[in-house]
Amino acid sequence: MPKRTAGAALLGVILAGVVFPAQAQNATLRLELGWLPSGDKAYVYTAVAQGFYAQEGLEVEINSSRGSNDALTKLAAGSADVALLGMPALMAARVENQLPVKAIMSVHTLQPDALFTYSGSGIDSLAATVGKRVGTSAFTSSNTLWPVMLEHNGVTPDQVTLVKVDPGTLGPMLARGQLDAIINWVPDAPRVALLLEQTGRELIALPWSDAGLDGYGQVVAAPEALIESHPEQLEGFVRATLRGLEYANAHPDQAAQALVAAVQEADAEVIEAEYRAAIGLIDSPIAQRDGLGALSPAMLAANWRWVSASMDYSTDRLDPDSVVDRRFLANDAPPVQE
Repeated sequence: MPKRTAGAALLGVILAGVVFPAQAQNATLRLELGWLPSGDKAYVYTAVAQGFYAQEGLEVEINSSRGSNDALTKLAAGSADVALLGMPALMAARVENQLPVKAIMSVHTLQPDALFTYSGSGIDSLAATVGKRVGTSAFTSSNTLWPVMLEHNGVTPDQVTLVKVDPGTLGPMLARGQLDAIINWVPDAPRVALLLEQTGRELIALPWSDAGLDGYGQVVAAPEALIESHPEQLEGFVRATLRGLEYANAHPDQAAQALVAAVQEADAEVIEAEYRAAIGLIDSPIAQRDGLGALSPAMLAANWRWVSASMDYSTDRLDPDSVVDRRFLANDAPPVQE
């Protein structure tokens, strides 16, 4: 288990129409998931079910959103207090709109982007996508990185046919052989594997972190105004969320049950498999080195290298450290870089 950069926390939540009992006069924080309530978000529901938020005097209202940019918009508009979103999206929003939002802890110490293909497709690396049909959804943040990831692996984008389709059709099209590969995220691998099994195909997942992509993936972010006006609430939220991560990593089955209790249409077996797939992004050697939740200057610099390259920004347009606030982590000093 990685060392922790923040301490303890506990319950009380309103969740997608399901109300959990909360202590009287708990402060309410509105949390945007950054997407739908899939398995990789189970640690939040775990923190609810185990009572970690309530012990911090917090009631957390959990809402879905359509990607990081949607979550950022809600933070900026004041309709959300905290959000799970991608560090690359946060950096781009800072450059484009000077958005007054900062990351207050990390979740994924490896970026989740991946290429999914199947045995027999002829694809065993990003370099092997030349002449292939690769599917993606129209609004995934991975699309921005795709050209620079290809170039980093010796392929020019025009050597690959990129097909944009509805996200719900990506897995089925791959299973039917209509696509050679799809752009997706590591935690989705179990769900896609089940689809491929139905057509006798075996999933091959190629994480982009194995092909050179480094930096943080999912982070927790909050508006600067809330950071200054209610630091005690955010400090408690970070402590509780870190406890939720640690508990979910140790008990993925219970994490899945916590999510299913709130989102009853979810499949517990799939949710558990998705969370297990996400653990490698959370409890990575980087987290074990720097601490769970840490925001390392070196990792932020790596994020910015990829963002600036993919968006064609001058590297001096952003100080990567300016998009984070470490005050809610137990060790708020930047780690020494060897």
